[in-house]
Amino acid sequence: MHQNVVIVVDDDLTILELLRYQIADAIGSVCDVELATSGSEVADLLASLADQGKNVKVLVTDYFLDDCTGIDIIERVRKHYPKCSTVLLTGQHQRDIEKVVSSEIIPDRYFSKPWNSFELKAHLNNLLSDSNN
Repeated sequence: MHQNVVIVVDDDLTILELLRYQIADAIGSVCDVELATSGSEVADLLASLADQGKNVKVLVTDYFLDDCTGIDIIERVRKHYPKCSTVLLTGQHQRDIEKVVSSEIIPDRYFSKPWNSFELKAHLNNLLSDSNN
């Protein structure tokens, strides 16, 4: 078990499992990967990780979830982990980004669905190598 964690949030279980596989393949040697399907699961997960003394390094979240938006998730995670890097996945890229730009919470990076797994893996590797320096 690692001290650093990547949280992945998507309400589509197929996408969530695909992301788990790709992210674990990219950075599983340096971070644990934790999954959530909703905002309420993220809240529970954050409490559990805090109790375990874990550090959330990266959040990867879908924009549209059943009980909130990815922006809500980013805001919640950054309250506990202000230095956490954030990645927003969106199926309706331009329209979602226009909504995000008008909010106070801005993700560090966007990926449109379907995303390029090589780009996502490279981005995560860069984030984690930068944070280790």
